[in-house]
Amino acid sequence: PRVQGFGSGLAGPPNDSPANGTPEQRRGRLLYYQDLIKAGLAGNLRDYAFTASDGRWTRASEIGYNGAPAGYAAAPGEVVTYVDAHDNETLFDALAYKLPRSTTMADRVRMQTLSLATVLLGQGLAFVHAGSERLRSKSFDRNSYDSGDWFNRLLWDCGLGNGFGAGLPPRAGNEARWEYARPLLADPALRPGRAAI
Repeated sequence: PRVQGFGSGLAGPPNDSPANGTPEQRRGRLLYYQDLIKAGLAGNLRDYAFTASDGRWTRASEIGYNGAPAGYAAAPGEVVTYVDAHDNETLFDALAYKLPRSTTMADRVRMQTLSLATVLLGQGLAFVHAGSERLRSKSFDRNSYDSGDWFNRLLWDCGLGNGFGAGLPPRAGNEARWEYARPLLADPALRPGRAAI
């Protein structure tokens, strides 16, 4: 859960996880993500041509993503883009895992905004998880389908917080990450106030 990406601090100060690799490996991943983001902002159009991070002229269909081409669509309407969804952690929770604990709340809000902007400013159909624009948290519950309102609630009163720190998420689907979650959920600096929300 500590592997950083474009919107989760890879270009900034690294967190303490060896999973992020050496500075050279982090730089290589960041350059690769830059190409993926260019393709994504263009709606993952297979024929979209651009200058890749290595300086060569390429098409989005020539950039790989999990064994398939990153560019695969003929039209932007064939693509749904998102940075968080109802399954897995919310964006706020993912950032809590990935960013160094010393990251200020203002910078956390900026990272959330940057991540959402890649979806909302790109071509394609944008999918935004309910409450993501309000820093919604499910306290690291990865699959809250059966978790009830305690983890799934959307707090409309910003003075009540965003849901972070509601408790350790249920064992099913979450236990493997409890060692990471416990100290973060107990940290009051990770609970955004009204102004941040």
